[in-house]
Amino acid sequence: MKIKIKISPLSYPKRIDKVIYEHLINYSRSDIKRWIIKKKVYVNQVRIDKPSTKLSGRECILIEDIENSKEEYYPKNIPLNVVHEDGSIIVIDKQHNLCVHPGKDHEQDTLLNALIHHFPKLKDVPRAGIVHRLDKDTSGLMIVAKSSHIQNQLMKLFKIKKVRKEYEAVVYGNINIHGTIDQPIGRHPVDRRKNFVCRFGKKSRTQYYVEENFNGFTRLTLSLESGRRHQARVHMKYINHPIVGDPLYHDKQLSKMKKNHISNSVKVEHIISRQALHAKKLSILHPTLKKMITWKSDVPKDITHLVHTLRENKKL
Repeated sequence: MKIKIKISPLSYPKRIDKVIYEHLINYSRSDIKRWIIKKKVYVNQVRIDKPSTKLSGRECILIEDIENSKEEYYPKNIPLNVVHEDGSIIVIDKQHNLCVHPGKDHEQDTLLNALIHHFPKLKDVPRAGIVHRLDKDTSGLMIVAKSSHIQNQLMKLFKIKKVRKEYEAVVYGNINIHGTIDQPIGRHPVDRRKNFVCRFGKKSRTQYYVEENFNGFTRLTLSLESGRRHQARVHMKYINHPIVGDPLYHDKQLSKMKKNHISNSVKVEHIISRQALHAKKLSILHPTLKKMITWKSDVPKDITHLVHTLRENKKL
């Protein structure tokens, strides 16, 4: 199989492996690097063998003979909470502390490995049918395709923003009115683990709705109209209300000013050990039924315990 990609103009030079990954999200970065190293990738008819090769935009990329270059994944018996299953899709309620895809530090203990164990036929679908992602420590609803055809349909729906996603979140500080964050997001130039709001980033939009106020904290519903990496976490950090428990986007000043304290004796980290973020609602046009279907997920115990503790402290 051959794949051709026409690259749009870029705001700044980008590595070829990252550019290809943005266009072929049903393949992993390791897949793409392997194609390049094995000299299966051409740019403007010139063979490329370095994943670090920079593109400036408007190039034509050709990828040759990729059928046999797919990475071998192995099943792992990790429990899954299956919310829905039919002939086309699977909806799961992902637990926190579970990466979606294999990577350098987690080669087999991932959602992908669990899917192959529980649904062996997914081994023949790119990335085991995974269509979108949740961060390792974000829990909640995810949709998985049972075939490549359905996977492509679902990916198109995500791309044209025909998927509705809502999150439960607890953030630092008090927010009193609903609002919208309409700011582009891109990869951080120094700390590559992070994204940040920047003018050269991709268009990103998050709506937030105030559900409940506490002493120095707010419970929100977040509605994401785009699906950028770490979007909810980056946008809430941008408006100076980072998500409680987020180790990557926390504000160091919070600890110094003791704003991470629920009370004099209780810190946030005593209650929850990860970001208080849960994908609680997912609505999508079903690929075969051709009607909107919505699934909901109960908020996990650690976040409900956090909210309960904040309510009790508010009464004091």
